[in-house]
Amino acid sequence: MADEPDSSADQEYGLIVSTPGDPQQAVATFLTLLLHFRYGLDVAKAGNLFKAFAAVQQGAGRLRCAFVILNLGIGTAASISSLTLDGQIGLVCVLPASLIEEQKTLFQRQQRVLFCSWEEALG
Repeated sequence: MADEPDSSADQEYGLIVSTPGDPQQAVATFLTLLLHFRYGLDVAKAGNLFKAFAAVQQGAGRLRCAFVILNLGIGTAASISSLTLDGQIGLVCVLPASLIEEQKTLFQRQQRVLFCSWEEALG
């Protein structure tokens, strides 16, 4: 279930896509705190990409950034394009190190997309 920001408000927000209960949840928690307290953004959370796409469509004008923290790679360029509103907002993908190069190659033409391994994110 996506925790979506109040659709009646004009508050800008960040989107975090992560699977609940995974060890990487610490990264999602840190990002939530950072976005909220440092940048003053509300945070919407989605447990999978399909719920994330719905959250993006509902608050497209207020979305400022998106983070994807998953065990698996992102399937298609259309997925990235949807999450970045066709390159209008930044997307950070936190994935297993073994998938980073494959994903970079797959999405090399996408703008405003950054990749980070779990190992780097968890320091």
